Amino acid sequence: MTLDPQIRNMLKILENNPPMPDPRTTPLDRIRSMERLAVSQVPEISVRSVRDTVFRLPGRDLKVRIYDDAGSDCAILYLHGGGFVLGSIETHDAMCRYMAKHSGAKVFSVDYRLAPESKFPPAAAEDAIDSYAYLMEHSPPDFGISSERICIAGDSAGGNLTAVACAMAKMRGLRQPRLQALFYRLWALTSRPNRTGSTGGMA
Repeated sequence: MTLDPQIRNMLKILENNPPMPDPRTTPLDRIRSMERLAVSQVPEISVRSVRDTVFRLPGRDLKVRIYDDAGSDCAILYLHGGGFVLGSIETHDAMCRYMAKHSGAKVFSVDYRLAPESKFPPAAAEDAIDSYAYLMEHSPPDFGISSERICIAGDSAGGNLTAVACAMAKMRGLRQPRLQALFYRLWALTSRPNRTGSTGGMA
């Protein structure tokens, strides 16, 4: 049986990197450094335009990376995963390039605030909804997109923030995004029995 080329590449990356350390006993800075090293070896996908900008939100500025491969007026606001303490626009660069290449939409990857430097959950959730509101407000003049064609997407913890941002948009009376996409989302920080009958983990 032939191994899928993408799986083969991933196994090669894992083979060339040391295993992730125990997060309970390893300094967070070291874990983040190892994470950046691992993703730096992922082959880069060519995209027509990649640039960094800043969303000037109330009381803080957030770095945002914009990927544009088709000049579309549709946008994806992307919220990376990482358990609310890991991840960045750098670690999810390859994923965002892939989405821009194959979705036909501009991708806006948000470098939202992480714990423990910023209090969880308010900081990350506020960054998510405020970034959506900012993108809607500045969409036509600054980014060449339609405020009616903005999607929100995220993986793992970012999937959680995607759902939270959509709920908060409704609470604030904002237009709902055109679409929300939750990739293996982290839904609730609770323990529940699994199929073996034991408990633990996150549901």
